[in-house]
Amino acid sequence: MANDVTHVTIGIQRSANDVYDFLSVPQNFPKWAPGFCLSIEETNTDNTWKIQTSNGEAHVAFVEKNKLGVVDHYVTMNNVTVYVPLRVIARGSGSIVVFTLFRQPGMTDSDFEADRTAVEKTCSNSNHCWKNNGRLLSFRPESSKAS
Repeated sequence: MANDVTHVTIGIQRSANDVYDFLSVPQNFPKWAPGFCLSIEETNTDNTWKIQTSNGEAHVAFVEKNKLGVVDHYVTMNNVTVYVPLRVIARGSGSIVVFTLFRQPGMTDSDFEADRTAVEKTCSNSNHCWKNNGRLLSFRPESSKAS
C-alpha cells in the first residue's frame, strides 16, 4: 500500500498565509498548475469549476476556504473523480506545500512515475515561481516518496 502514494513537497520562502491565500483562489489554478489547467471558468454548481486541460475538459471542486491550510480538490474527467490532497504548512517564516498523489486503479508503475514527474514539473513551473498579485513566490521543489 505504501507504494500507492507519493508526496511532492515544495519549500516556499513566503508565509503560509500568503501561499494559502494564493492557492485557495480557484481562478489561480491555471497560474500554479499551468501544465495541467490551461483555463478555468465558474459553473452554476457551488464550488465547481470547469477547466480545460491538455487532455480535454474536466471539472474541479475545491474544499471551502479554511484556517488549516487545506486546499484539497476533486478533479472529475471522463466520469472519473480523483481526490487531490494539497496542504500548506507553516515552517518558520516560510512554508511547505505538500501535494499527495495516489496511484489510480489499474495504473502501472511507469504511469504512476509519469504522474509524479508531471506533478513535480507543475509544481516547479517554468520560472520556479508563483505570482501573487504581482509579487513572486519563489520556491525550490523537493520530492519525497512515502515509504
